[in-house]
Amino acid sequence: MDDAAPGNELGAHVRKGESGATVVYASRFTRTERDASGGEIERDVPFLKAYTVFNCDQIEALPEHYYRRPEPVAKPLERIEHADRFLDNTGAVVRYGGDKAYYPPQTTFNCRGRNCSGYGLNGRNQIP
Repeated sequence: MDDAAPGNELGAHVRKGESGATVVYASRFTRTERDASGGEIERDVPFLKAYTVFNCDQIEALPEHYYRRPEPVAKPLERIEHADRFLDNTGAVVRYGGDKAYYPPQTTFNCRGRNCSGYGLNGRNQIP
């Protein structure tokens, strides 16, 4: 089967000049064989199958629903007042910034990314 067949069935085609990514499917099946004495034995046969895949943005003429983007989050993160109060009362120094939440063990402060509420991270790290 041609790797482009699913798109072709929809009347779509990969844009000229685009290159796909190779993905590999790994599995196994059981084969029944005859041994030297004529008896049946089962043997597991592992196999790999490589496919070339493309992102929808690399394919032209797909139905519109393949190109839809998720709706943006309508409201910003809502703070939980009693959780903020609890964390403030621990005396921990919390620094905001960056794009990841992390706890540097070589220092004495907790960090949270600007898009993260951090309650689980900070609550867990306050337990002695």
